[in-house]
Amino acid sequence: MPETSFRGSLAAVLAAVCALVNCETAKCNALLIRGGKAATEAVVEAMERVSGRALSPIARKALSEELIAASGRWGDDVIRAAGKGGVELAEAAAKYGDDVWRLAARHPGAARRLALHADELMPLIRNVGPRVLELESKHPGLALRTVSEFGEEAGARILRTAPPEDIPRLVGLARRADSEATKTLLFEKYVESGGRILKNLDWKLVMAGGLSASALIAANNVSAGVRGAMEKSPDTLPKTAEVMARELAWPIPYALAALLAGLVSATLFKLYRWSKASGEKKKRSKRGVAR
Repeated sequence: MPETSFRGSLAAVLAAVCALVNCETAKCNALLIRGGKAATEAVVEAMERVSGRALSPIARKALSEELIAASGRWGDDVIRAAGKGGVELAEAAAKYGDDVWRLAARHPGAARRLALHADELMPLIRNVGPRVLELESKHPGLALRTVSEFGEEAGARILRTAPPEDIPRLVGLARRADSEATKTLLFEKYVESGGRILKNLDWKLVMAGGLSASALIAANNVSAGVRGAMEKSPDTLPKTAEVMARELAWPIPYALAALLAGLVSATLFKLYRWSKASGEKKKRSKRGVAR
């Protein structure tokens, strides 16, 4: 390794090791003075603690040299990832190559998962992409459960294309499916509906009795109906509401006019009867006076 590159790698190790081992300022200064050997030894010790293992002096020396080299290639995040991943991370890097250090440096939150499950995760990452580790950082074990529930092909497609918030829900539904055929149907209808089926499922029914093919078909029919209406005319739903409002409102003016006409008629009829009664009363009065 060129001297400038080595110094850069060593600086990265020294800068990261203090944060890794949570040193006090005085202790960090001591490490900086003593140099790279003490710094990388502290990282190796942290890795041994994570893994619950004690390495031989020869293995410690080899690991220290590997950490310096890897941090030179991928930066001081390699050191942070190594402290979280443990000795198994270095073993995974020895088996699967420098990609392990690179991926762990970019996703240190998933370093331990990558270290322990490299045999399953590395092929999946090479198929799907680093998004696998993004999911593993937030939901440990989710990527592997997705493949386990839906199979390699369908699981990889879900991991590659589904919104992150949909994946835990799909896995949860698959675990409650009453058969493998229902799991397959769930994947097919999810793709067919563009994910809308998740919103139309009766979740209370699923939680209580599991996921059945009939529940999926019912939810998919709702999704297909909404999708069909929107594809036919994006303005269908607003126009329908407007038309319904007009249809409900149109009789109101006529009803008010009829009510008003009724009131006027009743009033005129009462006036007529009152006027007639008053006339007859006057006639009777005049007859009485004449007598």
